[in-house]
Amino acid sequence: MNGLSRNCQHVIRIICFTTITSLFCFSAQASDPFEVMMHDADIYGTRDIEAGNYAKGVQRLLTQLGDSDSDSRQAASIRTPIVIDLCAGYTMLEDIDAATRYCDEAVASGWSKGLALNNRGALHVRKGDYKNAILDFQAAIEARGANRIASRNLDRIEARVAALLHANDRRLAQTNPNTD
Repeated sequence: MNGLSRNCQHVIRIICFTTITSLFCFSAQASDPFEVMMHDADIYGTRDIEAGNYAKGVQRLLTQLGDSDSDSRQAASIRTPIVIDLCAGYTMLEDIDAATRYCDEAVASGWSKGLALNNRGALHVRKGDYKNAILDFQAAIEARGANRIASRNLDRIEARVAALLHANDRRLAQTNPNTD
């Protein structure tokens, strides 16, 4: 990430390992990387998350969030970038409840909507909720702000779903051979 300007949105890759249960209760772990983006605001804690120090980054962001809540003049301009980064940090920590809370808040804020939708889509992948992941990635592309990343994530999830459907079709064909 060194060499990127402060105004660039910093991209971190996450690998979402999700358990997928098919119609026959078979499960598999996915290892495709889905990308989340950090907001471009220079916020204390963001660099920790980018460096892989997720717990430290989240704690620092929570401190910043508390500070922004106490200063109403700063609250509106700083809360959304913090919330977007908390969504990414909690997703990396696999704290699904906290990640869901902050991802939903980021999307609802309307600021950096493409970025927030992309990150929430990556969270949906982690939860195994592919339908909502696809919807969020599609909406992120339309909202702009994360077009290339959301497009790559959408391609990955569509390929994963197609592979799962193909595997299920093969299992069905093996268990129910055509006797014509």
